[in-house]
Amino acid sequence: MGASTRRRVELLKRNPASDVGHAILCQRATSYTWNWDEAERECAAALAAPRRSVGGDYETALLALARGDYAQSELHFRSVFASDPLYADAHVEISQPLLRLGRLSEAESEVRRGLEISPTFLFGHFNLGTVLMAEGRLKEAQHEFELEAPEGGQQAGLAVVYFALGRLTDSQAALDRFVREYGADHPFNVAEIYAYVGNADHAFEWLERAYQQRDNWLRYLKGDWKLRGIEHDPRYRAFLQMMNLPG
Repeated sequence: MGASTRRRVELLKRNPASDVGHAILCQRATSYTWNWDEAERECAAALAAPRRSVGGDYETALLALARGDYAQSELHFRSVFASDPLYADAHVEISQPLLRLGRLSEAESEVRRGLEISPTFLFGHFNLGTVLMAEGRLKEAQHEFELEAPEGGQQAGLAVVYFALGRLTDSQAALDRFVREYGADHPFNVAEIYAYVGNADHAFEWLERAYQQRDNWLRYLKGDWKLRGIEHDPRYRAFLQMMNLPG
């Protein structure tokens, strides 16, 4: 158990009704241990707390997204906005369930709202670029990926949009740079690129690395737009089962 988690446990010992403590434990179970039963218990406790902040709804939204309940995920993100309409993180993140529901214009509007609130939000332009790619607006997507910070997935985004534009040499160069500079810390994003460009074997190799490293981006696995090309592969269903996620 890490120091941060120990502090949350101590917080709950002092105040068992702390919504913050339960929300953080829900976040840990959703993002790192993938213990979905524990995550549900902790999120429910956060939502039931007498003094309730946005944390319970935010973590419940991410839990629902991870498990493929996109309507429920949207509902809890909307609850966050009811309490804090300027929560940039939630505006960016709600694009995930909206994208999976096929509501692309709404997903785009929400990410843009998040970037209006926080123009340098890490992965904000990355998420917007992904939505624009889903809409078929490739040059606009390229522009957004170029605006992203390197540590926010700039080269990961460019690798996929260059591939979509037929710029295969540029795509490979962006992929190589991302792997070299950020692959060790972001194996899930590498898997996304390989899945998108049609290299299923490498995609699953990097998904396995992400699993072994407890990459918290694996919470975005189910329904991920860039992983559509490998969803038919038996290894994808086996990977979902390994994470105890519904197929």
